[in-house]
Amino acid sequence: MKSETGKRPRVVLIDDDGLVLSALRTLLEIEGGFQVLESSDALSAIEVLQRLPVNIVISDYLMPGINGLDVLKKARSLQPEAMRILLTGFADKQNAIRALNEAGIYQYLEKPWDNDQLLIVLQNALREKGLRQQLAEKIRTLDRLIVQHDELADRQQRLEQDLEMAARVQRSLLPDCFPEIPGLRIDSFYRPYNAI
Repeated sequence: MKSETGKRPRVVLIDDDGLVLSALRTLLEIEGGFQVLESSDALSAIEVLQRLPVNIVISDYLMPGINGLDVLKKARSLQPEAMRILLTGFADKQNAIRALNEAGIYQYLEKPWDNDQLLIVLQNALREKGLRQQLAEKIRTLDRLIVQHDELADRQQRLEQDLEMAARVQRSLLPDCFPEIPGLRIDSFYRPYNAI
């Protein structure tokens, strides 16, 4: 699996259980094609998030010190585009639901997780991350086009004012009436230069 940059997507795993980290790392590297960075505590994970851009952050909920919800909140502030996933025990379901709103997590998974389901969730998270980036780029492009449109509209308004002024000057150069000369008929008509 390759990310939009052609590199393996980078995942940060945070869990105080070494067996969980080892199992997840093996699954994600071998079957998922991810580059995995693991942390057994929240503080080292936050240091990683401050140094390296990541695609996905997966954190256990129950850990000593800072819990997984707080880690994912910090991850959200450090790397808002990274997709966040919370691993919980069955008893932590209420906290997982709270995390959906407070940390803006993409999804929560209960332990023990299903490997196939986890890989599907990660693939979907990467796909959604890519779509969000495309949407953000299209919004930036639209904003630029709106600014350019406004600039062109202003220029057009100034040009129309200049043309109107030129037309008034052009009309003012013609006399209101021509002198009468016996045997000679003089006619004139006005046509703005932009209509010629």
